[in-house]
Amino acid sequence: MKITRSVKSIIVGMGLSLGLTGTAYANDKVVIADSGWASSQVMQLVLAEVIKNRLNVDVKTLRLDLNLTYPGMDKGDGTVDILSEFWLPAQQPAYDKYIAKGSRETIVRGKKFTGEQGWYIPGYIQDEYGIKSIYDLVNPETAKLFDMNGNGNGDFWAGAPGWESTSRGLVQAKSYGISEYFEPMEVSDAIMKSQLKKAFRKKQGFLFAYWKPEGVHAEYDLRRLEEPPFTGYSHESAKGSPDYNPDGCFYYITPTEDPEWYEKSEINCTWPVIDASVAYSKSLETRLPEVAQFLSQVSMDSDTVSQWSYEVSANKKEALDVAREWIAANPDVVNGWLIGVEK
Repeated sequence: MKITRSVKSIIVGMGLSLGLTGTAYANDKVVIADSGWASSQVMQLVLAEVIKNRLNVDVKTLRLDLNLTYPGMDKGDGTVDILSEFWLPAQQPAYDKYIAKGSRETIVRGKKFTGEQGWYIPGYIQDEYGIKSIYDLVNPETAKLFDMNGNGNGDFWAGAPGWESTSRGLVQAKSYGISEYFEPMEVSDAIMKSQLKKAFRKKQGFLFAYWKPEGVHAEYDLRRLEEPPFTGYSHESAKGSPDYNPDGCFYYITPTEDPEWYEKSEINCTWPVIDASVAYSKSLETRLPEVAQFLSQVSMDSDTVSQWSYEVSANKKEALDVAREWIAANPDVVNGWLIGVEK
């Protein structure tokens, strides 16, 4: 759903039904971007409703590619003010350029909530066959449980074509030994989810690299496989990262750095803990300080975000309806975000 209307026109009257009152501004406006995935659409609208109805600031919401979002926030002129969900390490390059100390420091992150990224299989497969570790898959007979196309080999999904994380997942599969008996499926996220649905319907094996929070965890019984712990990035380009460790388990060269990236990279451990937060233009701290303070206090638990994604992607509910219902059911959480903000 592409959202380009002013929240004023979208939710006029909603504030009355939710008991929201405006106190701070009358003629200002902020622009909130989301990146298109289901939970970011809901978060965008939750933020928009609170800013409009509790801080009396007009809001424009829009779907915007991340490559345009960050430069817009960097400008500090109101082109783009807020990104509803900022993820690390997935968005590490933007963090290094706009957020990290010593960078341009034009974008600020709010409170973080943690998630996870790893390899998942259906619960019924784990219960029946006792597959708990990633290394339990390195067996030709076990691999056949995950044969999606009938050629005798297992199949796995490391990510959609073009995703940076997909390349890392392929390297992980090679390093763990999975690739000896499994073949990668190069399909979009939407196609993968349709195949996952089919696998659950038929009680088949399904192996894929994914993250949490996300709606599939609310929809299906998925089990994360055990992997060796993350001990640090060991590649040269990670030297500036706090997670750099020359002896670390995560050695990854990007496809743009070296055409032999796949052969030279080695990842023998899980991903580091991932985290998400709201991100906003630092200019808000002077342009609209109450809005900036509110955004700095927003936090969300991963189960709620997974449920939002499930409601939009699986139950086909409108993101605005999900946002509206959540705000009505969670006044204490919203009030907590506004401590010290409302006058």
